[in-house]
Amino acid sequence: MTDKLFTQSDYNIFIAEQFTAKQISKSLASNLKTAMKSIVKYVFIDDMGINDINIKEIIGRYKDLAKGKMTDNTIAFYSVKFSKGMKLYLEYCKNADKNIKVKKKTIDKSKQIVMESVVPTQLIEVMKQPAKTCVFPIPLRPNLIVELSNLPHDLTAKEAAKICAVVKALSE
Repeated sequence: MTDKLFTQSDYNIFIAEQFTAKQISKSLASNLKTAMKSIVKYVFIDDMGINDINIKEIIGRYKDLAKGKMTDNTIAFYSVKFSKGMKLYLEYCKNADKNIKVKKKTIDKSKQIVMESVVPTQLIEVMKQPAKTCVFPIPLRPNLIVELSNLPHDLTAKEAAKICAVVKALSE
């Protein structure tokens, strides 16, 4: 395994590459990034050596520190997604020398140009831009987490009220 240091930006680029290569869905990519953001609010892991990352220990500290600030179901949801994302990322780092870069052809519809897959510098530029939507988990019942997806990050009160009205109408 490498002696590389962990950074959130490298992790986010990895997740974007996995989505671009169609290894994970858009929803899962969003959930993995959201879980990472939640965990690092409580447990600082940037600049930790890749070899030193202990997922169970990080999740344990996160659960202790987030308890009382989030529901147990939300903590469990983020813990599972964080664990999944980190396992994928650490496995990727472990086999970094063996990994083959995915070459996919994509079409730029505005110019109708066929080009090779996005190069890392372009991915970095895309990752610097804020995501336009997100997936938001809502622990509804003890064994049920409902996800609202494609919520804009700049959701207005009027839009939220409209969503509430639709959901309320479903219950009547």
